[in-house]
Amino acid sequence: MGPELRFTRADSVKVLFRGDYLACTTPKSLDMSVLGRDVLEMFALIVDRRSDTVCLLGGRHRYTITEDS
Repeated sequence: MGPELRFTRADSVKVLFRGDYLACTTPKSLDMSVLGRDVLEMFALIVDRRSDTVCLLGGRHRYTITEDS
């Protein structure tokens, strides 16, 4: 069995991805964490650097961009 990626959905259900993944052992190798395209292409990906948030949206989830007043 290969490495596993485990996520928790918004409804607290655990999701598991198994496969071969490349990992960097030095945290400063990249300025942020990276998941492979094989996983990311299953989701809409939102990266908000200001709030240090990464969202992976799938299934029936949608997003809306609005301007704060």
